[in-house]
Amino acid sequence: MKKSIIRFLSLNIIFVLCMILYNYVHINMIEYDIKNHYDRIISASNEFYQHYLNTEVENKEPGIYTLSGDKHRDYDLSQGGFIVSKKSDVPNLNKYINLLYKDLTSFIDKDKIKTLSVVTPTASFFLPFYPEYVDLDEKFNLFDVAIEKVKINKKYSTDHNITITHDYIERYSNDHLRSIIMPVYVEKKLQAILMIDLKFGHMENYIKNYNAENLTQYERRKQHNFFTRYITIPYTKNKLSNKVIGLNWSKILSISLSLAFFIELIVHLSVFIKKSLLSLIINH
Repeated sequence: MKKSIIRFLSLNIIFVLCMILYNYVHINMIEYDIKNHYDRIISASNEFYQHYLNTEVENKEPGIYTLSGDKHRDYDLSQGGFIVSKKSDVPNLNKYINLLYKDLTSFIDKDKIKTLSVVTPTASFFLPFYPEYVDLDEKFNLFDVAIEKVKINKKYSTDHNITITHDYIERYSNDHLRSIIMPVYVEKKLQAILMIDLKFGHMENYIKNYNAENLTQYERRKQHNFFTRYITIPYTKNKLSNKVIGLNWSKILSISLSLAFFIELIVHLSVFIKKSLLSLIINH
């Protein structure tokens, strides 16, 4: 019995050390993957920027429209829509918003994207479209609100880069979000603002998928210690936006115990079979 306990504990220690080493080797890979993940979002946004520069405009009356440009009489616009606050020339963004959304959902789970929006001085586009956007548009100029929120320069400058915000609680929906915001300049003047609102838990979901694909045991942590790593998210403005990635100790111990138990079971089964065979041979 004592021998079994010692062997079981020794196996656990060996398995834990092996998993720590394996995860340590992979930490640089997940750091690269997380940064690359955000770079893919930025790359897709940059493509939208280029499309916007070449889009046609159409004069629209105030009202609510589907993304195809048809005026809509109710607010069931789950496939996207836009609000025109006053009669003006509105860019025809239907095709490009749908292309961007399709690109984003190819590597981000659809339920983790709250909304993809483009706001201009006179029109606001949303995919998907939520009823509260109508109330917001009536109370505020969403273009001005977005400018104030991220302190965007109205005139082109060298520091007009994309911004990834801190996580925050959206006032009207109470959703926990993080936004990726890109100003769109035409002839060095701010013409539109692209915003991608990701639901909180987006990164946890990404880490979960990475673990499943690579047999690693990482998780988001609140504090930094010896067994964690700071991963700087690109396009964020300060250290508070860093992610802390650490080991999921409960998962590691669970796997270690399961493996050690399985091996111990095999050992006992082998001994039992060996003794049974010897008994049969002796008795015959």
